[in-house]
Amino acid sequence: MTNAPDNTALTTPVNGKVGFALGGLGGFNAYGVGFLQAARQLQVTPDIITCTSGMIAWAARWLDGEDLEPLILEKCEQDTRFPPSLGWLNMLSVGLLGSSGIARSALPQYLARLLSPMTTREELSEQLLDRLLPAQVWVPARRPEDMEHIAYLLNKSPVPVAFNTVHLKSGRPTCTSTRQHRTS
Repeated sequence: MTNAPDNTALTTPVNGKVGFALGGLGGFNAYGVGFLQAARQLQVTPDIITCTSGMIAWAARWLDGEDLEPLILEKCEQDTRFPPSLGWLNMLSVGLLGSSGIARSALPQYLARLLSPMTTREELSEQLLDRLLPAQVWVPARRPEDMEHIAYLLNKSPVPVAFNTVHLKSGRPTCTSTRQHRTS
């Protein structure tokens, strides 16, 4: 870690290793992008990155060397439907409607589940919960070729990336990595 400004507090990592744990929020990740930009300015490269949800795509672009600041500003401008004095409405509209190119509202799917007939008695409780307390809020809007490009960027990076996810049926956490376990 070099070239840090005098007013920046830096600590020495244990054993010289640095890891980034990036939490996702469905692709709406200004805080995580800001963290990655700060890491780039401080010339900090992690030995591993873990991330969830929407930070996967931003981490891939950062690892590829893209300057994320103009990208996140552009994304925020795309999602600005109301003037700055009504900024809370912009937040609410993204939360309810989604963000172009990332995710859209799952309201149509919710209404379809709500109005569809129940199938079997054994599945009644699961179906009822799915209708009253749906886990699906957004539907991904990324194209398959966008996902392939993200996978390409992650696979070509020398920094391993691990994704934390949850298996929908079992509710148990799973982990996927872009690299096999390395031994030194």
